[in-house]
Amino acid sequence: MAGRDNTYSRFVYWSKILLPMLALGLLATLFLFSEERTGPGELPFSEVELEELARGERMGAPRYAGLTEDGAALEVRAQSIAPDADDPGKVSASDIAGRYAAPGGVRFDFTAATGTLRTSTESLALDGGVRIDTSTGYRITADSMAARLDQTRMEATGNVAADGPPGRLTAGRMLVAGPGPGQGGYVLVFKDGVKLVYEPKD
Repeated sequence: MAGRDNTYSRFVYWSKILLPMLALGLLATLFLFSEERTGPGELPFSEVELEELARGERMGAPRYAGLTEDGAALEVRAQSIAPDADDPGKVSASDIAGRYAAPGGVRFDFTAATGTLRTSTESLALDGGVRIDTSTGYRITADSMAARLDQTRMEATGNVAADGPPGRLTAGRMLVAGPGPGQGGYVLVFKDGVKLVYEPKD
């Protein structure tokens, strides 16, 4: 019985010494082989980015989200935006992507290379090649387009081309509008010299 007590006592004695030493060894190994990504006092931004943010000249990856008067959820993203020095209510944006998600599953997705947002009129002017994809199967391209932030409304003028369920068509103007007073749904209208090449489905 005394032999077992002595063995247990020796085990406890050595455990109190070896276990803390083992723990210290593991911690030392972690510190030695850990990857130091930034030096002491460094921030994960370049000096150019910090200067631009400090001057308020540019904001990276901004996102706008809101609800239009007709009940559609509007979301607009851009790669970057920059305020106009002469007009505080004017903002320039690049690589724009947005969506009107209307009640009932109707969607209008749009992209553009550049754009200008005016807060005073809640409008967004898109340029540099505009593309619109609708949930009803239309793919529309235009040189430029004017969109609204307070309502579901997009209007393109100039060269408008579209592929849709009826076929391929071209027009001088295209309008997407939400339901107004006395109207029951969203409309997609092509105007001004519309030409349709009908493509019957099998």
